[in-house]
Amino acid sequence: MAKTIEQDGYTLRLGEEQDAKGGGGERQFLRVTLIRRPGLFGRNYNVRETRAQAFDVPNAVPRALGEGRLLAWRWQSLRDANALISHRLETLAGLGYEIVERSKGTRGEWDWLRDLVRQRLAGRTTQAAPNPRSGVEALKDALARLGIEPAQIIPGLAQIVNLSEALVTHPTPEGVSACDDVHLSVLIPFLIEHDNESLREIGMRWLAIPSVLYDVEPWVLREWALSDGPLAKSLVRRIEREGLALFGLEGLQALSSARRRDTRNGARRWLERLGEETRATKTTSASPRR
Repeated sequence: MAKTIEQDGYTLRLGEEQDAKGGGGERQFLRVTLIRRPGLFGRNYNVRETRAQAFDVPNAVPRALGEGRLLAWRWQSLRDANALISHRLETLAGLGYEIVERSKGTRGEWDWLRDLVRQRLAGRTTQAAPNPRSGVEALKDALARLGIEPAQIIPGLAQIVNLSEALVTHPTPEGVSACDDVHLSVLIPFLIEHDNESLREIGMRWLAIPSVLYDVEPWVLREWALSDGPLAKSLVRRIEREGLALFGLEGLQALSSARRRDTRNGARRWLERLGEETRATKTTSASPRR
C-alpha cells in the first residue's frame, strides 16, 4: 500500500462482560484510524481498522493481529471518511466496545505545502474536478512565495505524488503506473515548464517513458498540445507517431487549429490519412461484385 498518514485514531477495548464470554483471559482491542494518503486533490481519505489482543493484566501491551483492513473499497473525501469512522464507532459501541484512547496523528514533513496548494486550488475553481492547470499554477505560486530552492522541491513533490525521491528524479514505467493521473497532470507541466534546467530534465525523463501520456486524461493531454510552450513542443513527435491513439478523432480535429504550426501539421496529416482510408473503403464497398 502507498504511504499513508494517520490523522485521527481511536483505541477501543471490548467490555469485560462481552470479553468474559470469549474466555482465555485475553482482552480484545481495536484501533480505528482516519488515514490520508498524500495527494493534491479530492478523495484521499479512508478508515483503517486493526485488531489486537492482550492478556488481562495491568500494563499489558496489545499484540496486533494482522496489518488491518480498509473499511472503504475506494478512497473518499474527508467528510465521507469522517462519516464512515463515526458510523463504525457507533457500531462497535453497540457490540460492547468502549473507547479507551483517542490520539491525533502527526503531520508529514511536507503537509504544509500540500495544504497550501489545495487551499489555493479551492479559491481558484468551483468545478467538481479541479483543473490541473490551476494545480500547476497553484504549486508554482506556493513555492515562489515561500522561496523554495529547486534542490528542495523534489522531496516535496515526492510526498505530493506519493513516490520516492528516486522515482521522481528517475521515473520508471512502474512508478508512472503507481502515480494518479491527476498528479501526472500537475507534475509533468510543472517540471517541463520550470525555469530550472535540472527540473526540466527530470520532466523530460517522465515524458520519455512511452506509457506516461496514456495515463493522462485525454482532455488534459489535448490542453497540453494546444498550448504554445515547451510542453506542446515536446509532444509534436508523439502526435506524428501516435496521434490517433493518444487524442482520438475529436482531439485531432481540435489540434488541427492549434497555434503551433508543427502541432497543426501533425494533426492534419492524420486527418488526411483517415480521410483517404475512409474514401478507399467506400470505393471498395461500392465496387460491383462479380
